[in-house]
Order: sequence, then structure tokens, then C-alpha cells
Amino acid sequence: MTEIPLITAKRLDHPEDVQPYLEWLTDVLTSGQDIGIDTETRSIDETWTHTGRGHGRLYQIGTANEAWAIDFQDWHGLVADTQRLVNGSDCRVWGANYAYDQSVFHREGVPLTPWTHVEDVVIAHRLARFDHYTHRLKPAAAAELGDWATVGEEELKRVMAENNWDWGTIPTDTFEYWAYGCMDTCLPVQLGQKIEPDLPQWYEVEMEYQRLAFNMTRRGVLLDPDAVQKAHDHWTSELERHGAILADLGFDKPASAKVVMNVFSELGHVPEEFSEKTGDPTYRKQILQAMVGLGGKVAQAAEHLLTWRSVNAWRNNYGRKLLRYADSSGRIHPVINTMQARTGRSSITEPPLQTIPHEALTRDMFRAEPGHALIAIDYMGQEVRIQAGLSLDPAMLEFFDKGEQKFHAYVSDMIGIPYEAAKTIVYARSYGASAATMARTAGCSVPQMESYLAAMDTTFARANQWREEVTALAELRTQEDGYPWVELPYGRKARLDNGREFTQATNTNIQGHGSDVLKLAMCRMAQAGLDEYFVLPMHDEVLMSVPKAEAEEAARLASQLMEDELLPVRLTTEASPPLERWGDKYLREDH
Repeated sequence: MTEIPLITAKRLDHPEDVQPYLEWLTDVLTSGQDIGIDTETRSIDETWTHTGRGHGRLYQIGTANEAWAIDFQDWHGLVADTQRLVNGSDCRVWGANYAYDQSVFHREGVPLTPWTHVEDVVIAHRLARFDHYTHRLKPAAAAELGDWATVGEEELKRVMAENNWDWGTIPTDTFEYWAYGCMDTCLPVQLGQKIEPDLPQWYEVEMEYQRLAFNMTRRGVLLDPDAVQKAHDHWTSELERHGAILADLGFDKPASAKVVMNVFSELGHVPEEFSEKTGDPTYRKQILQAMVGLGGKVAQAAEHLLTWRSVNAWRNNYGRKLLRYADSSGRIHPVINTMQARTGRSSITEPPLQTIPHEALTRDMFRAEPGHALIAIDYMGQEVRIQAGLSLDPAMLEFFDKGEQKFHAYVSDMIGIPYEAAKTIVYARSYGASAATMARTAGCSVPQMESYLAAMDTTFARANQWREEVTALAELRTQEDGYPWVELPYGRKARLDNGREFTQATNTNIQGHGSDVLKLAMCRMAQAGLDEYFVLPMHDEVLMSVPKAEAEEAARLASQLMEDELLPVRLTTEASPPLERWGDKYLREDH
């Protein structure tokens, strides 16, 4: 049986509790020991863009073995004073996803914890224990410290269910609630201290990038309501147009998987892919793309259904709904999750901007601050260049040594295959896609794609060999360690899913390094004083809002600092001219 370490949980209920609490806090801060801070909030999924008091419900602060819970609203002044005292101490502050707690402090108007004090145990665990499948606090702590780390979790869920409470309605004086909150301050300290000796140097980069991401979220990006309405109206019109065509073909409910399956069956289509769960035919994007080449009503229906789905998603995510995320100044504050993906890439939610279309209509919604200009700086062919630099393929190296840029056109001309097929192969091969999948995407037959792949592998033999070597190494590590993993050029390690070595090893090497390159570049830019202009990081692109008088010089400096020379193929960048709207970049490219 696992021994449960002594954890003392206390709740500040009455005025007479203030003096004992302050004495405890003074002793802790004077001793300089590590502390943990956590918050419980009104809703765990509510966006924090709507500012104002009342979001924070509990404030918890503790050491490795002792913690206090304080009602955030009843003792708002005491919480603010506590934060000031912590900020004036030399104590390190451990938290779990601490950027969220910082956002609560920002909304509530209490002092933020200086980022120099902060240690994030979730980021630390992702790096020190990269081999684990989950990095959530409770299961991570249970694996490292013992099953006692989850004590109280099930009891809290039971109490909430019995009383029909959620995270916003459970009374803050409920023992199971505030005791659970106290655990969330002690566990980060204990877990952090346990794994700290195993932290790689890359942890410092991730923590600095978390600071930059939080500041971008807090700063926000300015929306143009008229442009949002214009896009919404355009997408509504397109939905009606394509919906009418689909209705004539029998798709009265194009969002219904059952309707889509039945109508394609009536049109005589013989399905090729089926759901493992239900056995029904599936009509995902790549299947529909392949069907476009079949001709007749099947092709017509597939083409219009593809467009209808895309437009529907755009309107749902980036239409008038976008305005609901805006604060009183017209800015939205997207949440940047700094290590969300398996590869280590960031994701952007509330709203989900990482999936925003690369076209003028949508990005025209985002505009520069008054007196500022937007600058978009992105890597030129980043993934292809990384693949060339990692594989050391002679044909790829020769191309980039000449300073050429249009690699897909080069492949198309060199091998004698269609441009779309070349583009598909270059990208999809790194994801372990099959010939059939690539054929669907490129709009050609499987035999044609197989002949293209053979020509590609002959011309770029070393790149193909490198992919095989990367996969083989991941499979060897599975045999030796029980799980597959890769080590990226800057030293960060990333776990793959068991049995997915073929589809994930190459992709993680390329996209994982791309993520590391961008994060390290933004840290360099911050050291140069450019971080106050950051707006959004988008995979291989950084959007900045810079005073017009400084825009050209800032673009030159940022573009220079973003370039990376770790690999034999330099990762180069291109900065847009000063823009009034983000969409102006795409209008320029279109012309």
C-alpha cells in the first residue's frame, strides 16, 4: 500500500484566520522554499477575453506539504496582497498550465507572478518525461509520487454529481472542492522537485516562449467588424448556392453522414473506405477529392460537398461568432497552447486560428493597431528545407545551394510529373501517406502515383533512405525502450505512438524541428526587444504589429533573427511589406 505523505489543507473562513495565514505566509516566503499557486474558476472552458471581476472562485497557495484555500471574491484584497508579497520574495512558484492562472490574475486585477519566478510542472513533465502518454497533473503525479496523488478526485466528482453542481456552481466552502484545490498546489511542488534533475536545457526556451505566448494572448489582435460581417455574408451566400445544388442532387441535409452515404449509393458510387466502428462508408476530404475525378453526378456532388463543408467550417469558426470573442476595445485574445501537439507545435484556440484559411477574405478581418502596420514574416519552404538538411540528399542540397525557392516546380520539371502530384508527394511522403492516399489528394490514379513515387525515390534516393532510417531507428527504440521516440536537432525528445513509427517518425522530425526553430527564433527576437510587437505565431509564420515609423527596420531585423543555420540547409524567411490588414499580404501574392 502506498504511504500518503502528510499534506495539511486549510481554508481561510473568518477574519480571525487572517493573522495565522499571514504568519504562515511570512515564514514560507522568508525561508525561500518552493511554493505552489493555483486557482479554481467559474468555468474551466470559458474564454478569458471577457474581462471583469468574478471569474476567480478559489485562490490556493502552498508548499510541498501544506496549503491554504481562499475564496477569491470574498478575500480579493488579501489575494492581491499575497501576490505582492510572493512577487517580492525569492521563492520559485510552481504551477500546472500556469499561463491560465496568470490570465485569471489579469482578469481579476491582481498582480501577476513575474515570469522569472514561474516554473510550470506540465511543461517540465513533457520534457523530462517525454516518454509518458499523458502530462496532466494528477496522473503525472500519481506515476511519480504514488497513487495518493489522486486522492479526493473521485470524491469531488461524486459530490458534484449528487448535487448537480459544476465548476461554476459548487459552493467554495465545500470541503471536497477546496481540499482538492489545495492538493493542486502541493502536487506541482513535489512533482517539480522530483523531475527537475532530469530537465533538459530546452526547458528554458519553452518557459520563455510561454511568457511570450501569454503576453500575445493578453495583448490581443484587433478585429474589423465590417470585414467579419463581409466574410460571414459571403460564406452564407456560398453555402446557400452550393446547398441548393446539393439539394437538387438529393443532399437535403449535407451535414448528415447518413444522408451523404445514402445519396452517393443512389448515384451509383461504390465506396472504398469504411468506418471501423460502424462499417458504414466514409466520405472524408481525401475520399471526396478522389471522387471529383470520376466524372458525372458523383464527381459533381463530391466537388460541391467539399466546398460546402469548407465554407460551413469557415463560417462557423470565423463568421459573426468571431465577434463574441472580442472585448470592449474590439480585440480578440486567442489562447496559445504552447506544447499542444505531439510534435511540440503550438495550437491556437478560442478561436481556433491555427486552421484559418490562407486567403485574403478571412485574414482581412485582422487589422493593425492605430498608427501601426502589420508585418507577416514566414519561413520559405520550411518543411522541405528541413527535410533536405536532415537527409543530406545531394539533389535537394544542390537545389537549395543555388538559392532556388520553388522546389515543387523543380520536382515537377525534373521528374516529369504534374505539379500537384509533386506537391502532394513532397509533403505527404513525410507523413507516411500511402500511394492510394496521395493519389486521391493529387487527383490521379494509384498506378500513376506509384510511378511518380518510383521516379521521386530514384531522383531523391538519399531522402528516401533517410525516411527509412528514421523509421527503423524509431522501431529499434520501441524494441529497446518499449516505446518509439525521436531526438530532434536541438536536443528535444518526442515520443511517438506505438505502432505508428512509419507514419510519425519522419513527420515528427520535420515538424518538431520546425516548431523548435520558431520558438527559439522568437526568444532571440524578444532579446532584441521585438516581443512587444508580437501578435500571433502561426506554425511557420509570425505576425507583428509595429509602429509605422519602425515597421521596415523591425521587419528587416525580425526576418534576420528568425533565420536558422543549425542544419546544412539554411532556413530563410520572407517579410511582408507593412500592411494595414493581414489579408493585404494575400492580395499582393494573388497579383
